Amino acid sequence: MKNIKKYIDLLHNDKICQYLKLKGWHEISSLFEGKVKQFLAPNQEYAILIPMTKEFSDYYRVMQDALLTIATFDNKTLNGLLTILINPSSDILKWRIADDNTLLGTISFNTMRDNIDNIKNILASTCIDIINPSQYHKKIMLNDVQNQIASYKFGQTEIGSYILNLVSPLGFYQYQLFDPNIEELPINRRINMQMLENINNIQQSVLENNNLLDENVASGKISVNFLNALTRFYENNKDSDVSISATWDINIPTIKDNPINNLTLYPKCIEKVVQIAEKYTPTQEQNVLKTYYGKITNINGAPEIDSRDKLVITLASIGDENQRITIKVELDNSIYSHIVTEAFEKGANVKVTGTNQITAKTIKLLNAEIIKLD
Repeated sequence: MKNIKKYIDLLHNDKICQYLKLKGWHEISSLFEGKVKQFLAPNQEYAILIPMTKEFSDYYRVMQDALLTIATFDNKTLNGLLTILINPSSDILKWRIADDNTLLGTISFNTMRDNIDNIKNILASTCIDIINPSQYHKKIMLNDVQNQIASYKFGQTEIGSYILNLVSPLGFYQYQLFDPNIEELPINRRINMQMLENINNIQQSVLENNNLLDENVASGKISVNFLNALTRFYENNKDSDVSISATWDINIPTIKDNPINNLTLYPKCIEKVVQIAEKYTPTQEQNVLKTYYGKITNINGAPEIDSRDKLVITLASIGDENQRITIKVELDNSIYSHIVTEAFEKGANVKVTGTNQITAKTIKLLNAEIIKLD
């Protein structure tokens, strides 16, 4: 194996000793005043040396021999063993998106950006539901939530569809004994399991036309924020086949019997989800004067210019949680038509102020004013 020294330098030898003990290896008498530890395999067919310091001239050779022996005993390749020892334990969430545009394993930039934002919001709302269960969270991206979601990483894709492989680090649990209690699970494992359970329960409730979704939101088990994040993902992929699958890291027990590993998203559930989200969205969030800054991405109005009283623009802005949001802004056409046209053509930033109305699907500003900023 090339660059074996580089990988050996990434290892913590005390953790390797812990890994061996968890695998049933027996530590026997140490050498050189504890500078070298000896281990005997459970079947007593293999013995290895683990130098605890690099001061020995044959340090890398001895370490390589030990790693090769451990890999043989574990029935793994050396690469496979190093991957386990160096990297934290991880769950993998596969978000598979398949439609006419992903046949070659590619996806448009805008769709990719929107999906990443929506997945982030789904995970973040699940995280805060675990930390502080509530019907509605006025603020989601608290520091603890941001730090937790920042630990996730995206992997690579596959031909025939577009798969967002989301790597969810869990910590170095391959070196630890584990107490099987749900509260002791790494927070990312709890987020992953609860997110899948939430989506599954939501869709079953809608498809079976029962009250479970309503009851879960009323009790604070599932927040309005989660419903809103899921709704935006449904909307963004309404013409695609989307599925989510999970590969649970075997170093950490899932605790629950038969945890959800695969599910398909059904955008046809969206209307009921929106209805429940709007039912439990606090009324004080509505009909207040709000100001947003951003750029105009679209202009709509009556086909006949002479009969066009209202002008509706789509504004791309940044919300309170520092995430991209889209706002529908209703303006008086006779007063603001020229400002809107000039700002749109020049790609200028604008400031809009109006009466805020929020639904699970959109943010609207009514009776708004607009100012071109540059």
